Formats: sequence, C-alpha cells, structure tokens
Amino acid sequence: MSNASGPKQAIPLAADVALGRSPVLRDPQLVGDWVLWLEQRPQEKGRTTALIRPWQAGDQQPQELTPCPCNLRSRVHDYGGGTLASHADGDLLLLVWVDDTDGCLWSQSWQGLSQNRNPLNSLKPIAPPRRLTQPGSPLSDGIIDHHRQRWLGVMEAEGRDWLVSVDLERADQMPAVLHQPQDFAGYMTLSADGARL
Repeated sequence: MSNASGPKQAIPLAADVALGRSPVLRDPQLVGDWVLWLEQRPQEKGRTTALIRPWQAGDQQPQELTPCPCNLRSRVHDYGGGTLASHADGDLLLLVWVDDTDGCLWSQSWQGLSQNRNPLNSLKPIAPPRRLTQPGSPLSDGIIDHHRQRWLGVMEAEGRDWLVSVDLERADQMPAVLHQPQDFAGYMTLSADGARL
C-alpha cells in the first residue's frame, strides 16, 4: 500500500529541542555515603556544576556545591577532559575543579559528610572557594594526593602534555612540572601506598 499524499515535509527542529532541555548528568562518583556528580544545564548556556546528595536518598534535594558563575569545564586539547577531583576525610569533603570562567584550578572544602541522612542538614562550606592557579595553560584529569596536599593532573602547554602538581595550600601559583610524556597523557592514578603515579 502506498502513501497517496507523498513524502512528508521535514520540520526543522529548534536548537533547544535538538540539544535538549533537560540537564545532562555526568561523571557520578561515590564519596563515602554520598553521590557526587556533574550536571550540565542547557537553560544556563551549558554551564556545568557539581551536585551532591546522600547515596540512596533520591527523595532528597541535591545540594549544588559550585553555584553560578562557576562552570566546570576544561579546554585541554580543545575538547576538554576531567574537571573535578574529590577527597573525603571523615566529616570533610574537598573538591578541586577546573573553572571555565577563568581557566584556573579552584578548591573548596565542606563539612557535614557524617550527617547524610538528615535532609535539613546540608554540607557547610569551611571557607570560600580559593583559586589555586594563575590563568594560563589548560588543566584537566586531576586527582588529589591528600597525603602530600597536592592536585596532580595534566597541563597542555606548547602543544604538549605535561604531568603537573599544584599545592592545595597556596593560591595563584604556577603548576610544577613532574614529567613530560612522549605523547598524550591522562587518566592517572596513585598506587595504593601513594608512592607512585
């Protein structure tokens, strides 16, 4: 049986329909008894933020940890890379992120991880966010070396990748180069004893 009316005319999709109206959830990770994730928000021009809530507490409203104007995005290799590193230590949560608003590495700590089942208790910031690096070369794919109080990650400079270290106790610093790989670098991890990268 053929369609007597002929082929249907294609209807163009508006950009907001084609790109989606719903937030995109990415990079979930368990932090103790909490789940932490990134949320990219089309209604905020694609801004990406970090949210957290107690694990298996889907009825509880998530807490936004990096409110506007923070925008967690990396520009390494133009397409980006990992933007958020986390570390839990008892009641404390430490986040280190790459912020697209200035291209710098930032950190902030919160307390309250042990109060995860009380919906009235949210994590409390210990201090305002601190800018760890100066604007410059793009950074990404970091991890936190808590024992040495540093962020370890990838920096793109002069068309090459560098493994770098950033002191978590200092502001507005230049990353210290640890190693220059022959080619692409990423997805690093520390050995169980923290002695090797």
